[in-house]
Amino acid sequence: MTNLSLLDAVKLIQRGIRNYIINRPLVVSFEVTLSCNCNCRHCDLGGIIKDEKQLKPDDYARLSRLLNPPVVQISGGEPLLRKDIVDVVKAIKQSKGVPYLIFVTNGTLLNEDVYLQLHEAGVNQLSVSFDFPDERHDEFRRRPGLYKHLERTIPKLTSFSHRDIILNTAITKAKLKDILPLAQKAMNWDVFIL
Repeated sequence: MTNLSLLDAVKLIQRGIRNYIINRPLVVSFEVTLSCNCNCRHCDLGGIIKDEKQLKPDDYARLSRLLNPPVVQISGGEPLLRKDIVDVVKAIKQSKGVPYLIFVTNGTLLNEDVYLQLHEAGVNQLSVSFDFPDERHDEFRRRPGLYKHLERTIPKLTSFSHRDIILNTAITKAKLKDILPLAQKAMNWDVFIL
C-alpha cells in the first residue's frame, strides 16, 4: 500500500484485525455511478444513464461510519463522470479514521488537475484500468485514443512522486502473452501493476 504514514498503516492494520475478529467488512466497494464513457468488452455497463439516482456525499460518509471498513474502493461505471466526486472522496475520508481509499478509473477523464484534487481529497491509491500495452487497449475499451491519452498522462502524474498510481488488469487467456509487456509499460511509466 502506498501513501501511508506509519501511524496510518498501524491504524489500518488494527482496524483490519478488529473487523476480522468481529466479522465486519474488511473492504467496501462503492460503485458511485453506473454511467460510463467506455463500452468495454468485458463489462455490462457502458453509456451514460440519464437521470441516474445517485447517493449524495453525506450518504457515503454515513455508510462508511456504519460499516467502518479499513479499506474503501470507489469505482463505477466511471466515477470521474460525477461532478461531485471530490466531495464523495472527502466525505468518505472524513467519516471516521483512515480508511485506505482506492479510486478505480478507466482514465479517460484523468489529467493533472483531477489527479491533484483526488490526491488532496484523500485518495491513497489511484488504480487505472489497463488491458493492453498498445492501441489494442482502445479496441478492448471501445474508446479510440484512450491508450495515447494514458501514455501521455500517466508519466506526468507519476512525476509528482506520490507513489500512489497503479495499473490494474484482469489476466485472461487472451492477454496472457501481454503480461510481461504490461509490466514493462508500468515500469516505463513508473507505476505499479496489479
